[in-house]
This record gives sequence, structure tokens and C-alpha cells, in this order.
Amino acid sequence: MLTFRATFDEDVQNVDAADFVATGTTASLSVTQVTASTYDLTLAGGDLANLNGTVGLDLAAGQDIQDRAGNALPVGEPAIDEAYILSNAAPSPGPSTPPPATVNLVFNLEQWVSLVAIQTGQVYQSALVDFNIEVGGLRLASLFDETAYLSDYPDVAAAVQQDVYQYGFEHFVLFGISEGRALSNWFDADYYLAQNADVAAAVSSGQMTAIEHFLWFGHRENRDPNAGFDADDYLLNHPDVQVAVAAGLVDSAFEHFIEFGAAEGRLDSLLFDELFYLQQNSDVAAAVQRGDFALGLYHFLSFGQIEGRDPSSLFDQSAYLASHSDVAAAVASGALASGFEHFLLFGRAEGRVTG
Repeated sequence: MLTFRATFDEDVQNVDAADFVATGTTASLSVTQVTASTYDLTLAGGDLANLNGTVGLDLAAGQDIQDRAGNALPVGEPAIDEAYILSNAAPSPGPSTPPPATVNLVFNLEQWVSLVAIQTGQVYQSALVDFNIEVGGLRLASLFDETAYLSDYPDVAAAVQQDVYQYGFEHFVLFGISEGRALSNWFDADYYLAQNADVAAAVSSGQMTAIEHFLWFGHRENRDPNAGFDADDYLLNHPDVQVAVAAGLVDSAFEHFIEFGAAEGRLDSLLFDELFYLQQNSDVAAAVQRGDFALGLYHFLSFGQIEGRDPSSLFDQSAYLASHSDVAAAVASGALASGFEHFLLFGRAEGRVTG
């Protein structure tokens, strides 16, 4: 399975698989809306499993994508290369790193938006903050944790309840960065300042906040955002990332991690791990290959969590319910869909163990 993300400059309509042509593969294409201007284009099945070569995606000659006013989309090449080089050769063994002492679980904004879309049919819409906004070269949607942010900051949660904001994400971008608020467990300000005396001095003098420094400068300088992520070790253990950083394809080890590495299972830290889920559930992997689901995530949010399937190696649904009888009772009564749902919405903030 291979997923491309198409981000348009404005909200669009009439987007479907017929608007695109896959090159270099016989895989089938499916389209999933993420926001009004963002779509995931997933290739599955065909020859992907054994393919060694370049796979691309082009706009079809007869595509009929329009903006909300009904104007046709101009035909042209996107600013970012839309091709992947695939290799299904077995990887050579490299140096190993022991698992980090601290596990920093994150359910990022991209995953949360998918959950809301499945539950309510609503996609991300904001007049204040673009879903794909970047700060310092880092795309915040892949790094920000909506439910954790609202749990950590009750004042923001209250503002969302009062419709001052639609999302905690809006508050973080507009105010939270300059206020030094934590956007997810992937950034620990206390750890960052303890490890970087120069940054601590700049923060003490009021020049910037810790998160501002990391977003604008720190990740490019290979500074570590938390005790569980070592940028130097990440590059050492993944020579392909070293090459990508040197070539300017990504700005830093951390950018690669949040955009690709976490989903690829290079470090365990996502509350939902796509690769783990497909490896552990062959029926779901087959359904994704057939195009029944664009991603394993969509199966898990719609069915898998209710069926008691585990979202990652870091969360055991059966053990979680066994450890927390109140949660098990709530799930049994239908008040909650799963132990996972409880942990996402409440359990993390309550400090409950993952199982």
C-alpha cells in the first residue's frame, strides 16, 4: 500500500479516483477526503508487493476537479515531486538502539481528524488555521495531539466548548506557540531546556519559548525534543534518512520521523501504528489491498477498536480493560466504543497504564 497526500491551494470538489493516473504500477487507486482541500490517494494491490521501481501519480487528462465556485482546476505539475522509488529487497541489518526509557504516545491531528470524520462525517474546516500549516519546516498536523492538548489545557478546552475556537489546534498555532504550550508528548520543554543551556537563557530573557526555538531552529540543529528521541541515533540507525537530510529532501531527522518514520515503525510512539496494525491483522491488510479501506486506520476506527484489536504494540486493549474495571463496564454498557476510546479521551490524562 502506498498513500500520496494531495493538498490544494483552496477548497475543492468533485475529487475522485478518475481524476488521477498512477504510473509505474498496476495497483488500484482510492481517494479519501481529509479536509476540504486535502485528500489521501492510496494505491493498493496489483504489483506493489513485489515492485522495485518508481511509482508516480499524475492528474488525468479528463479530470474535473473544481473549486467551490465551480472553476476548473488548472492542469499543471505540483510543487512537490509526486513519485516514490520502491524497493522490496530485504533490508540489510544495521546498528540497533535499545528502546527508549520513556514512551511518548501521540495520536496526531491527522489521525484525530480521521476519527471525527468517521464518527460525525465532518472534515477539518477552519477559517483561522490551515490544516497543513508549517512552522520552521515542520508540518504541525503530523505533530500536534488534539485530545492531549485539550486535556492539558482546560482553558483552551473551555474556549472550544464556547465556540471561541473549533479546535485546540487553532489556539496552539495562534497563541500556544508563543505562550510555550506543549503541542504533544513529542516535545518536552523541561527536558529541552535542561539539555540546552543556551536555549534556556534565551527563554529566561524572554526572547522566545522553548517550543518556538525547537520548531524554528532546534530540529534542524539536531537537538532532541524529548528523552525518547535521539536525533543522532535516529540518523545512525537509518542511513536512508541521512541521505535524505543531506540531499535537502527533509530538513531534519525529526521531520522525517513525524512525516514518515513514526508510521513506518522506526520508533514506537504512535498510539495507532499503521504498519503494526496491518502486520497483526492479515484480514485487514487484505481488505486494504482490495481497496475496501484506504488505510488500516480507517478500519480500526470504524470496526477494529470495537472488535478489541490493538492499535499498536504500545496499547493492549484486553489488558487495559482487565486493569480498569470501570472502563470495562462502560464499554460493556455501550457508553464507550472501546478501551482505546477511553484511553484517548480520558485515560492518558488520568495517568492510566496502557495495558
